[in-house]
Amino acid sequence: MVTPTLTYTSRAALTLTETPSLGQLQIWWEALQDDPTRYLMYTDFMPTEFEEFLAPVQQGDIQVHLLLVGPEVGGAFYLHDSGTDDTGAAYAWLGVYILPLYRGPWAARAWRLVRQACEGKGLHRIFAAIRAQNQPAHCFITRAMGFTRLGSYTDWSYFEGHLDRVSLFTMRRQDQSLAWVLAEQRAQQFRCRKPPGRAGQRHALQSVESLEKILTVQGKQVIHTRALR
Repeated sequence: MVTPTLTYTSRAALTLTETPSLGQLQIWWEALQDDPTRYLMYTDFMPTEFEEFLAPVQQGDIQVHLLLVGPEVGGAFYLHDSGTDDTGAAYAWLGVYILPLYRGPWAARAWRLVRQACEGKGLHRIFAAIRAQNQPAHCFITRAMGFTRLGSYTDWSYFEGHLDRVSLFTMRRQDQSLAWVLAEQRAQQFRCRKPPGRAGQRHALQSVESLEKILTVQGKQVIHTRALR
């Protein structure tokens, strides 16, 4: 499904599709893997091979909302680790990667479309975990996406070969109890797994300050992605 949305002064229309082609997904994936900040932004368990990511997409375990700007791939918001609680209400965790050219206002506007699509399907409980040192991302998810920060979770998952702290966010404040329960479950799963040997071998010396130069949202330096896998 493709949802037409806004047309900008650049004459490029922003659209969102939930059924991207294989080629579109691969363009997005290769951009993510080539990003020099990739190993700082995601946990060590984030796949590095396209096929490893594609399999759960094809099985329906990951739902991708691909951002298109005109014919160009601009980025993606993807839902993963979804389920239902005891009442049958759905929940999911959110992942994001936006190509550099389309970060900032493009991503903020695209998120509003993703949220509308999710709410239209009855999905209101969406959570995110962001590495603690990634303060610019914290700004983006709260100011541009409207999430609420709930607090910190120590040693949540592996980043660059070692356990590190994340901040937990929820799209709706009233879902905070469920967010903490699910965060604990995911933390236990992460700790039971051995991180891949490749983790932390590339870009380990990059600092958060270098990341702040990459993205801009509403006049502030931000990073709008999280450690989600």
